[in-house]
Amino acid sequence: LLAFAISVALSLALTPLARAVARRVGLVAAPKEDRWHQRPTALLGGPAIVVASMLAFLFAGGFRMTAPLLAWAAGGLAISLLGVLDDVFRLRPASKLIGQILAALIPISVGLHISVFHPLVSYWIVLLWIVGIANAFNLLDNMDGLAAGIAAIASSFLAIHALRAGNVSLALAAASLCGAALGFLVFNFQRAS
Repeated sequence: LLAFAISVALSLALTPLARAVARRVGLVAAPKEDRWHQRPTALLGGPAIVVASMLAFLFAGGFRMTAPLLAWAAGGLAISLLGVLDDVFRLRPASKLIGQILAALIPISVGLHISVFHPLVSYWIVLLWIVGIANAFNLLDNMDGLAAGIAAIASSFLAIHALRAGNVSLALAAASLCGAALGFLVFNFQRAS
């Protein structure tokens, strides 16, 4: 609950700051046919969510960083940075895919796997899962509140499942992401700013 509360508060503070920076430097999404918004909307919401969730995770007890947690954080930061680069430079799909694969390899390199599969099969599944989820959320980000809402729902269930399984670090991380996504949603519902 502490991780969740901290991340909501941080997200509520950081999202308007990210919006102001995005507007100042001209990082706004213009209305287009494949997007639902009718007015220019500031970008950089993703970094606000990432920073809020990672800081909340650290403040709430995740500061005892292990190699897997550091790799998870580095992979998440790499995916976020790739999203910012795409917003700024409109990366080609092949470039984004290569970046996503490299980011996914960070947590895989320290052993992120699915234990019910042979390690070689498991690593491929994890790689496809991370890259697939990154692209799925990118596609969901065309309608106000959809991507952040799905992130909040999925991370809340992950937090509950992790707590029941006794994985406190994963529960802290998921609760932190849930709170950051909910804080961001205040600014991202219909007529997102």
